[in-house]
Amino acid sequence: WGGWVLSHVLSSELADDFVAGSVPHPSMQLEGALFQRDVNALFDTVKKPMILLNAKGDSTDYYPGGQWFETLKSHHPSSESHNYPEVNHGFVPRGDHSQPAVREAVDDVLARTFAFLA
Repeated sequence: WGGWVLSHVLSSELADDFVAGSVPHPSMQLEGALFQRDVNALFDTVKKPMILLNAKGDSTDYYPGGQWFETLKSHHPSSESHNYPEVNHGFVPRGDHSQPAVREAVDDVLARTFAFLA
C-alpha cells in the first residue's frame, strides 16, 4: 500500500515537507479497486515529482506513456518511470534477494532512487 499512501500524502498539505517521492511498490490502483475513486484523479492531485519503479504484473498505466504516469509527468516533468519486467510486484520489500535478477533490480532501484532524490 506504500505507493497509495505516499500519493495521498503528496496530495495533501503534508506534501510541503517532501521534495519528491519514490514508489518501488506501486499500489495506487487501490484507489479504484478498493475505494471506487478515479486513480488518474489521484495522480492529478500529487504535488511533488515521483519515481515509479514497476514490476511484472504492475499496470501499464504506471509505465512511460501510461495514463497515470503521463498525468503525473504533466504536472511534474522530472518524474520518472522505470520497468523491471523480470521481477514480480513487491520485489523490493519482499523479493528473494539471493536471486541474481532480484538483487540486480533492487540495486538498480536504489541507485535510481538515490539519484532521483539527490
